[in-house]
Amino acid sequence: YSNMPAIVVVATAGAAGTLSNGAEVGTALADPVTGNDIANKAVASSNDADLRMQKTASLKTVHTNKPFAYNLAVTNLGPLGVPAGQTLTLTDEVPAGITLNSVSGLPAGWACISSSGALPLAGGAGATLTCSGPGPLAANASLSLALNAINTTKNTSTNKICVALGAGGRTDPEAG
Repeated sequence: YSNMPAIVVVATAGAAGTLSNGAEVGTALADPVTGNDIANKAVASSNDADLRMQKTASLKTVHTNKPFAYNLAVTNLGPLGVPAGQTLTLTDEVPAGITLNSVSGLPAGWACISSSGALPLAGGAGATLTCSGPGPLAANASLSLALNAINTTKNTSTNKICVALGAGGRTDPEAG
């Protein structure tokens, strides 16, 4: 019968991975073609919130003893948003020759902890700044903050930072 209404079922995946769903139709009347009475469909389900960390310096060339900022941006590439309450954590390994003086633009509910216990934080082996706060962070949305710093040497330094999601919510397929 071509005049039958379409039946639409909306479902929420309870687990990540490949999920298979089947449907079958039956009737009390004889069916001349029983081979088309069953349909199966596999769909991929994820729990992913792919986070991208970007870091730029406020100056193209950083000079000795001249203040500058590391501008940080975390973007959720999706496909899902980070839910309210799930923790996002930024960990910055501060290199020798860099001193972090302050953090500006922290989102509401966020806090930073220095490996030395306070700022300023002189860079070097084991010098880290960890900033954490709760979601939400919607898919395709960003949050940003700035690490206000000073370069204390004439050497070239590489500053590493990573973003991670806490347990109890989404996962980042490319964590690290």
